[in-house]
Amino acid sequence: MPKLSVILPVYNSAKFLDRIFEALRNQIEKDLEIIFINDGSKDNSLEICRKFAEQDSRIVIKDKENGGVSSARNLGMECATGEYITFLDPDDYIEKEMYFNMLKCTNAETDIVISGFIHKFGEKSIVVKMPQNMRAVYTGDEIYTEVLSKFILYGKGLENLPQMGTVWRMLFKRDFIQRKELKFLPFICQDDWLFALTALRMANCVTIERGAYYHYIHYSGTITGKYNPKYPSHCKGVLEKLEENRVFDFIPKQYENNPNLAFFFLIFIINRIVLQKKSLFTMKRELLEILKWECFGIRKIHIDKCTGKHKLILILLKFKLFLPLLFVYKLKNAH
Repeated sequence: MPKLSVILPVYNSAKFLDRIFEALRNQIEKDLEIIFINDGSKDNSLEICRKFAEQDSRIVIKDKENGGVSSARNLGMECATGEYITFLDPDDYIEKEMYFNMLKCTNAETDIVISGFIHKFGEKSIVVKMPQNMRAVYTGDEIYTEVLSKFILYGKGLENLPQMGTVWRMLFKRDFIQRKELKFLPFICQDDWLFALTALRMANCVTIERGAYYHYIHYSGTITGKYNPKYPSHCKGVLEKLEENRVFDFIPKQYENNPNLAFFFLIFIINRIVLQKKSLFTMKRELLEILKWECFGIRKIHIDKCTGKHKLILILLKFKLFLPLLFVYKLKNAH
């Protein structure tokens, strides 16, 4: 049994595959199973993956009809044989010590390991690490109050932004995933938040690795940089599933009026709405319909619990100044 199975969904990723293959081949940790899931690519991604498999016996290739990243990750989990499982996007890259350092944090009880990552905006980098005052190991209810809170709460008295709930900065014990029957659901956005936070809610032991090794590259024109009319309803669906899975149950009373992940998702939606080639009045009508959904919880957030730009956004929303809000976002995206 390999120590770690690395699952890579591949869809029309030919121009990125050499870089990610080199990043995997250069990992200090060699006891890896590398699973490429070709999700119906129309370019020569499958051919490139097969070439890699000839060079590295650790590579497993699965070819399937296009079904989206969630279905590709689920197939990868079905095929994985490693003690731990992780996920990797082919258009990003990782530091050579990432998996060695994360596996070094595990013990016999560890269900999940979390590390930091680096946002890459062209030449600009923003490093996001788990808070350095956190302990190395959390168990039981401590996971909800000390770890999960870092992902779903922000504002006054907390981090300015929630720690990004993405699966590629985590390792999951395969036995834990199987026992809890964890699967990715077919949402086109925020599906990794749903998987990661549900897993944290179910975990008995979580370990923290304080470094940042994953380079998350922001490209213009990527799936999350375009508008899709399903984004609002799918964000709503993810929030409802998180509620159903009791992820928000533990929020301490002193933070109950802080912005939380629902507000973060709403900002994501507004950012995408303004990418449409429609008038501000048309976009305003769309936003008005979305704000009727209770899941975003605008009414219960106190303005004085926000910090920075989020205070301005909440003021504009609470006073129904939707046109100025959309105009500001339109200008921001134009730059």
